[in-house]
Amino acid sequence: MFKAPFREFFHRWDEFTRAKPEDTDENKVGIEHYNLLFDIIAAEIKPHIEQANDLLTNNVISFDYVWADGSKLFILSCRFVDTDGEMFGWKTTILPIGQFENLKPISELKVLPSYIKSGIEDIRYRLNELGRKFEALKGFHHKTYSGPYETRSSLGETPYKLYVSIS
Repeated sequence: MFKAPFREFFHRWDEFTRAKPEDTDENKVGIEHYNLLFDIIAAEIKPHIEQANDLLTNNVISFDYVWADGSKLFILSCRFVDTDGEMFGWKTTILPIGQFENLKPISELKVLPSYIKSGIEDIRYRLNELGRKFEALKGFHHKTYSGPYETRSSLGETPYKLYVSIS
């Protein structure tokens, strides 16, 4: 069951309008049902879509358009990959957006939609590369070094050179 303000349709409005069935004799009932649903939802949702588009065009948002169902806090539940040094797995965290008055620049929200960030595709690519490097560090790693190093006995003392050979 759908309830006004039909948020399920808000974020999928373009897909919904493109999903209109073809006008054929075999599809008369489907077209009638689609048109009935469209008329009911469009009357409620179009003003919200127009308002949201206007806000986004100006890079601002109001708390009403963060879709918080009238609560004082909007919470995003997020997942990310983490490790304990041996195993990798999903972790969850919550990112809150507290209620605010009037309009606020989107860039000032504590949680931003990724499309706002310029160069997001490059950022995603770099994050994936860092994730691969992070994953490669799993487990134990043995390193060797042979060569000089500097050390000192106490703070302020002049460092002296030693040679080490560790294998």
